[in-house]
Amino acid sequence: MGQAREQRAEEKSEIMSGLYFLALERLEKLKKSKEGIIRFPKVFEKLCTTFSINKKQAWEILFFLNDIGFIKIVPYQGIKFLKKL
Repeated sequence: MGQAREQRAEEKSEIMSGLYFLALERLEKLKKSKEGIIRFPKVFEKLCTTFSINKKQAWEILFFLNDIGFIKIVPYQGIKFLKKL
């Protein structure tokens, strides 16, 4: 159990200095709805054009960021930030 926490801490520190952090920065600049949700079309437009990736790869980034607690994926709507950068 302790190793899992250490691994997550390492992942978070790596994120703050890598491409995932850049993705978070770019997504945070997008216009949010009143509920704080960034709609999927805007999310995919920003990620796919910024990093020259396809939609499947963008989903992988979103699921990773969701798993480590930076964003929440709101089904059929978009993403919501859980933490400020």
